[in-house]
Amino acid sequence: MVTLPPWAIASSSDYFSRRYRTDDEMMSLAIHLSDRNITEGTGGPFGAAVFERHADGRCTLVSVGMNRVVPLGNSTLHGETVAIQLAQRKIGSYTLSLEDGGGDGSERDDGLFYEEDNDTSSKAEAEEEKDEKEEERGDAAVTDGATTSGADAMCT
Repeated sequence: MVTLPPWAIASSSDYFSRRYRTDDEMMSLAIHLSDRNITEGTGGPFGAAVFERHADGRCTLVSVGMNRVVPLGNSTLHGETVAIQLAQRKIGSYTLSLEDGGGDGSERDDGLFYEEDNDTSSKAEAEEEKDEKEEERGDAAVTDGATTSGADAMCT
């Protein structure tokens, strides 16, 4: 089962209530999710967000995701795939077409609130796993003292 970490669930009302108009604003959220996932020790440094772009230029946040590979023991749970899976669930359509999934949205699942029983991660475990992978790859995750991260923002 795909889960978001408790901090993401607790912060979701803030993320979904914001106004997004520019690509920079959308990417800022994805970068924040990436950074927070590392800070909280709940997964790797990858965050993503799916948005709906409206004709008037504003964008509505549809879903967020972050790397959940290690905490949930599933190699497919990269940040962008988590965000896409949750967007599909929220919209009710695998095509991410809003017309396919419930008309006015009143019947849509929020796509966010799942049981956390499978999330056995701890900050120490996540850091240890990250360090081991970096050693195996021989690359560094720190550049000029800042953690590098992956972030994606996608509009439907």
